[in-house]
Amino acid sequence: MKFLGDLVSRLNSELISKHKEQILNLFEDYYPVEFSPPKNSPIKITQEDLSDSLNQAIFANSILIKDVYDMMKERVDTSEVVEGKFEVLKSVCYLFNNMLDKLKNITNKDLKIENEVKNLNIVWEDLFNLIVSEIINNIDEEVHFEAIKALTLSVKYNKATIDYILTYGSTSSSNVDTSLLDTFLQQQTHIYDLLLKSCDW
Repeated sequence: MKFLGDLVSRLNSELISKHKEQILNLFEDYYPVEFSPPKNSPIKITQEDLSDSLNQAIFANSILIKDVYDMMKERVDTSEVVEGKFEVLKSVCYLFNNMLDKLKNITNKDLKIENEVKNLNIVWEDLFNLIVSEIINNIDEEVHFEAIKALTLSVKYNKATIDYILTYGSTSSSNVDTSLLDTFLQQQTHIYDLLLKSCDW
């Protein structure tokens, strides 16, 4: 699975479009991971290892983010067991953590990261609504806390992105990209508004 992630990360938009169906079919066959290691197995591999490898693969190329989100949403909507919802929320946490790591390690302007941010922004509100829905509606404690973790990471990601925009400006100049900045400030406001409503404050 790591090999698939490395391969997908190197594909340009033309190759992604050409092979998208085959790539997504591979993802859908394995997502989410359901694995119990056999007893006394000499190979020490865990569900966590496999989940991390699969998440690395599905988020390897941000061009696919809308299709990956649709796959995740379908799993949440159709899963009759809490494990399915939990794995999807773990994937959301992985996504935001991965983007946070990239943004924290930036020391100068990075057009690749900016494109990833803009691609993620396409599904940001959908991801956020999925998270909040699980916080409000899911009674399973493990799923509930994973959703809260995802929400916390989404706030941190938004702040890191705002800091990047203020520091390095837009893709076209050294000036601040005010339209993108406005988008992330609105998203931050949206987070707090929904939190207040969900708490009946």
